[in-house]
Amino acid sequence: METFRDAVEIQNLFLKLLESAEKDILLLLSTANTFRRIEKLGFIFQLINSASLNVNVRLLIDLDTSVEKIIDGYGKDFDKIKYHILSKPVQSSLINLIVDESLLLVVDIKDDSQEVFEDCRIGYIF
Repeated sequence: METFRDAVEIQNLFLKLLESAEKDILLLLSTANTFRRIEKLGFIFQLINSASLNVNVRLLIDLDTSVEKIIDGYGKDFDKIKYHILSKPVQSSLINLIVDESLLLVVDIKDDSQEVFEDCRIGYIF
């Protein structure tokens, strides 16, 4: 297990893990703000690229009107990703990323009301 406290380092690790996926990506985005935050970083585009390369990409997301608009903006490309909507709100601001059933990145968001990823508090990779 490694712990990261620098938001930019966590962001780079997140992207590196997405790019390294060969088999599958599982991603839990517990709030709509979290979805918007990672979309601004281009991570949704990377997920679509991974799915285009036959990586099984699955998302569990919180959905609101702004997230629906973002998804609609990707058009049919977003259909390459299998996603499910959380049936109940999750009481945490964690991002959970599992890549190829072997790497887990957990990112704790300090203030979920903020729009930028730099507000993450700490990241753990297992």
